[in-house]
Amino acid sequence: MNQFIPCGLVPRLAVTVVLVLVAARCGGGGPTTPPPPIPTLTIACPTAEPVQSTDNNPRVVTFGTAVATGGVGPLTTTCSAASGAEFPVGTTTVTCTAVDARGVSALCTFPVVVRPPPRLTGTRFLAFGDSITWGVDSPPIPAAAPSFAYPEQLQQRLAARYRLQTPQVINVGEPGEQAQDGGIRRFRSVLLQHRPDIVILMEGTNDLLSLEVGIERGIEALRDMIREAKGQNVRVLLSTIIPQRMNGFRVPNRNPFAVLVPPFNDRVRALAASENVPLVDMFQVFAADMSLLGIDDVHPTVRGFQVMADTFFEAIRANFEQQVAAGVGGLP
Repeated sequence: MNQFIPCGLVPRLAVTVVLVLVAARCGGGGPTTPPPPIPTLTIACPTAEPVQSTDNNPRVVTFGTAVATGGVGPLTTTCSAASGAEFPVGTTTVTCTAVDARGVSALCTFPVVVRPPPRLTGTRFLAFGDSITWGVDSPPIPAAAPSFAYPEQLQQRLAARYRLQTPQVINVGEPGEQAQDGGIRRFRSVLLQHRPDIVILMEGTNDLLSLEVGIERGIEALRDMIREAKGQNVRVLLSTIIPQRMNGFRVPNRNPFAVLVPPFNDRVRALAASENVPLVDMFQVFAADMSLLGIDDVHPTVRGFQVMADTFFEAIRANFEQQVAAGVGGLP
């Protein structure tokens, strides 16, 4: 039974076991299983977050690694530019290539965007208002037109961002002024004198000394100022006035006037909407942190002026910044 039987000489009456042995020895079995197919070689590129150039010079950009799958290992992956390299202003296309052991390759591309420096649609700002604009801080250290007044700090922030331009913030705040009186009387002449592109208008705190009638007259004065500015092709950034502390440190307290600030600001918000000018809600900023008010219950602290400058800066970015689109191949 264990003897070798040449192919083709198996007796017809051979037992089944012999037939099976002969068939296996003579290659007469079923079809062989083919090798599994080789997965297609693919490569996935990373993404790069856009970065901003502040001075039109190249910027360092970092991104992840390209990931290759499939093919026959080992795989090698290379990119035309490395993460951490400097890229010029504009859009640069980075190509990544994967090669497997057979020499089969696959590629992918992704953009690296370096945005050109931002630009303002107007660079000459006029800060118009009362002592809060002028820069009177709250005791114990009151000062006249100090360097920490919000217009001076705002100019520093604008100069740091808009490096290819020369932003200027002119402080024409007038301590003790009411919008209905000195404000409206001097507004036109101040615009003609300084010829701003944009006026930052925040006034009305002293109008509330006239109680309810001050609300009406103050709002009417603000409306006339806005329309005067529009007539001179000057854009307006209108702000609510900051709160006054109820039951505060002053004797007598400012309660009769403090309660009028919210309804006055409601009218300011409505005025901004009706005149189609952007609004900065400085009231809400201070109401969220009353420590920004000093011990006189009405003027900002030094930190309060810093917050004012930051808030106006963000409003200017949102309303008066012209973002230049990045070009291709490093050209804006």
